Amino acid sequence: MTRHGFTSTTRHVIASRAGYRCSYPGCQKLTLGPAVAPDQYEDTGFASHIHAASLRGPRGQGGLKPAQLKHASNGIWMCGAHENLIDKKSGVRFPVNVLQSWKALHEYRTSFEHSGNQAAFGFVRTLRLERSPLFTPGTQIDFAKTTFLIGPNGSGKSAICEWVSILEASDNIRRWLANNNVHYDIIFDAPAEHRLSVQTEGILTLDLDGKTVSRNHARSSAVYLSGRGDNRIVCDLRRIMDLLQIDEFALRSLGTRVSGDFVKKVEFVQRTQQEDDEDELQRDDLDAPVYVLESHLTNGRVMRFEQLSGGERGRVLLELAMALAREGTQFGPTLLLVELKSLGMDWGAIQPYLDFFGSPECLYQTVLTSWELPSDVEMLGWQIYMVDGRPGEKGTVVASPRA
Repeated sequence: MTRHGFTSTTRHVIASRAGYRCSYPGCQKLTLGPAVAPDQYEDTGFASHIHAASLRGPRGQGGLKPAQLKHASNGIWMCGAHENLIDKKSGVRFPVNVLQSWKALHEYRTSFEHSGNQAAFGFVRTLRLERSPLFTPGTQIDFAKTTFLIGPNGSGKSAICEWVSILEASDNIRRWLANNNVHYDIIFDAPAEHRLSVQTEGILTLDLDGKTVSRNHARSSAVYLSGRGDNRIVCDLRRIMDLLQIDEFALRSLGTRVSGDFVKKVEFVQRTQQEDDEDELQRDDLDAPVYVLESHLTNGRVMRFEQLSGGERGRVLLELAMALAREGTQFGPTLLLVELKSLGMDWGAIQPYLDFFGSPECLYQTVLTSWELPSDVEMLGWQIYMVDGRPGEKGTVVASPRA
């Protein structure tokens, strides 16, 4: 049986792109060091195949040609222990898309550190649901660098995002406190492994690494963009503060550093007395100042939020959330959660952002929800889950099979 192994040159490329450190999340073991002899070194790492080198190997060959199987893009650098682990039982616990995402995240972080920056190594690895009103106990989501949650409205996609956002703040858990009994664990590396256990039974109970806490104190963050905000809030400043769950001064500062593809910066400007007078019948808090968002677009135009189309508003908010996630990656693992279809953007407008999330410049993890997939998402190497939560029943979350 023919085996399409890596050449010594290709092995060196795979190892070098990983900084000779294990790519398994949370490991980072250095696999290169001095030997006893002063003119020798020890190399204890392994260039593991993502698609199998031989026909019946772990994870199969996925229809790849021999040249593709032997290419550096099909290899991931591992220490001895994790090289053995990922190939056990034909690799069913570690499918192709998971290893591809590990490789991508590890190489991005290595590149970031090599450029002279301090990389905040870490990874939000797993959400395990022990008890919930929507899903079967034991349901588990293994987050890749980029993950899609696909399902119809009411299937539990928003619930998953709300539960994971506890890494940053507890406000999104509010609706689960009164009438729902939820228990779940989040496992993440920051850079050591941590487990945050969450329970809701009238009150919120958090347990971090075996210690009862009031909030997550491990260095990690989550940015949750659930949509375009509460339209009942007239003031753009307060609406976006509520949406992103940050205070006024943080939001104003963030607006000066957006620098995205669509918007260069945003400012919040108090409305004139005349504008307030025209709108007073729609407001409950007549004494509070109202601030409007002014978008300084990359095409040179300056437009108020209300003047933008629905999709353009979605782009402004998405780029604000991306800027917030970009800040977080400097200090710890960061997860950006975005409910795409709530932003009013079509796939044409979304595509450049998908390209960015899969690029070396994007150092944070991303979870996107939608009720459908764009036609070419399978080319992006993302982890895809089909979500089928059912209130009153026990639904499922199933990883989409990939070639």
